Amino acid sequence: MGLYPVAIEAALANIPRGKNSNVYLVDPTTGVGSDSNDGVRWSKPLATLAEAYDRCVANQNDVVVYLGGAQSLTLTAALNWAKSYTHLIGLCAPTNIAQRSRIFQLSSLTGASPLVTFSGSGCIVKDLYIFQGVDDATSLINVSVTGGRNYFKNVHFAGGGHATHAIDGGASLKLDGAEENLFEDC
Repeated sequence: MGLYPVAIEAALANIPRGKNSNVYLVDPTTGVGSDSNDGVRWSKPLATLAEAYDRCVANQNDVVVYLGGAQSLTLTAALNWAKSYTHLIGLCAPTNIAQRSRIFQLSSLTGASPLVTFSGSGCIVKDLYIFQGVDDATSLINVSVTGGRNYFKNVHFAGGGHATHAIDGGASLKLDGAEENLFEDC
């Protein structure tokens, strides 16, 4: 067995990593995760995506592995994934719709438009469900991709869950200057 349990090693297959790459584990739902943990051992995962992202270093192929579960990971602020060659992988059954590695908007968060921006380049994002379901006229764009040469595999971009998004021009996925990205099974 490698450094991580078999399920994590399988999730990391075909994810480029070098001698300086780090893998951070996020477990927001089982009560084990804590942002004071080191996040590099399965027995000591982090609790939030924001903390794992903050620990990553751009351009060294760091990886954030998010363990899906019965509850979603809820963002308390909009997230800008700006670190190039930094990868985000959901660890869940690779179904095409409503995977259990879910990223949701906190119900009291407003003005999160977009909720998630991928502005870095060369990132791999896979096996996630991103949903902006707050009925808020200031949170209209679910995911924006502005970076180039990213690879999205099996990502369910579930836009607005309320009529406000349809009426006021919301979007599940907005591409803006996003050259040479690949979306596979999304």
